[in-house]
Amino acid sequence: MFVASANTTDNPTPCADAFVLPKPLSTVATNDSEIASQNASDFQTASNRPYGKLARWTIDNISVIDQRIKASHSLHCIKLSCNEKFKLWAHQWRLNILGTHVGTCRMVLIQGSTNEIINTWVFPAVPSHDPVFAAELIAMAGSPRLTFIDIQTPAIQSDCHPIRNQTLALRKQFDSIRSDEIPPEWAIADSQGGYVFSRQLTADAFQAIQQCYKSYFLAYLGTLSSENTNREKQYENGDHKSLERLHAYQIHHRESSPGNVFLSKLFGVDWTKDFLEKFLFTLA
Repeated sequence: MFVASANTTDNPTPCADAFVLPKPLSTVATNDSEIASQNASDFQTASNRPYGKLARWTIDNISVIDQRIKASHSLHCIKLSCNEKFKLWAHQWRLNILGTHVGTCRMVLIQGSTNEIINTWVFPAVPSHDPVFAAELIAMAGSPRLTFIDIQTPAIQSDCHPIRNQTLALRKQFDSIRSDEIPPEWAIADSQGGYVFSRQLTADAFQAIQQCYKSYFLAYLGTLSSENTNREKQYENGDHKSLERLHAYQIHHRESSPGNVFLSKLFGVDWTKDFLEKFLFTLA
């Protein structure tokens, strides 16, 4: 997570509870059906804002984008910040193609009174074969503050030209929201160069940003569903070295990103550590 510093003027008190899977952390419901109903209603309210709409789009479409891709979804937690000014929703999907696990999608939505963040990752089951989807969108005071969207290849050992060509073509479509500024080196070390990155856009850019996210996400799922004669063999045998490289990539992002400090201020150091290590940046 890039996560530029948001407006957290009140110093929140440390949160004592740790991140636990898979139960929601903040709810007064007493049974699973009540929790599900409560979560759905709460998230519908969150979906009225630009990046909340993208989160809703992801939930509504991820399992039906491609007939071959099936996704099982679980809402892992809803968390209120220590100063009670921000709320976090965390979602996860297990992606399968014809019964074979091909990846895990994780999405985090954070909303405050004037700030909004959506952070989406898809980590492949066999990273020597499939890339990573990475997106972080931050809005502050009703305007886009940071936009980063990319398809990255931290463990692919074969020719990455198809992914490079596809992302560079997508990037050209969204020149209106792309700046010449170069992102932090750690964030693009495994990029093929087709990322979209910008800061400080005006509110009229929201529509293009949402379309950019959707286009890259659909393109990414297309890479998972593309035919490859070696796929079944690769999934059967596994690839421990590529999984080690993927996990090193996850640790690198977890430790390099300022999002760690940002989340710690909002939700407490212990909870944030568990959340990043056990949920957002962990192998499936």
